[in-house]
Amino acid sequence: AAQLGHRTAGVDLAPEMVGLAREKAAARGLSAEFLEGDVESLQIEAARFDVVMERHVLWTLPAPVEALRGWRRVLRAGGEVLLIEGKWGERSQKDEYEEIKGKLPLYGGSDAEAVVGAVREAGFGEVRVEPLMEGVLWGGEAGCERYRVRGRRG
Repeated sequence: AAQLGHRTAGVDLAPEMVGLAREKAAARGLSAEFLEGDVESLQIEAARFDVVMERHVLWTLPAPVEALRGWRRVLRAGGEVLLIEGKWGERSQKDEYEEIKGKLPLYGGSDAEAVVGAVREAGFGEVRVEPLMEGVLWGGEAGCERYRVRGRRG
């Protein structure tokens, strides 16, 4: 987004990832803000952004609907949430998640219908799904779904 000239901000819980993002942006001569924080409880002022975008983050969250409500709060009226998600199931699950996977309602990804439901439950309107690619084109097995969900803050 920064390469396209948009003002951007990124959030990550890990200070190391925030530092890495800053280094990458600086190396490319890009202006972007990076914040250390929890995406489930953003400490960012309300109505700050036009778009909140994520890629494969919802499945890592114990309270995805609450996170979406927070993302809605930081959007301006008419702003959009843009979620790049998928359902990849057992094939990519890692041992390090074994202890916590029961606390992650979308662990292993989710079908688009479940994500759409969460987006609507969080208060977004005009929710729509756009398929991205056939799973086999991602190097995955058939049935590996990838999609984008968009919702608008009223």
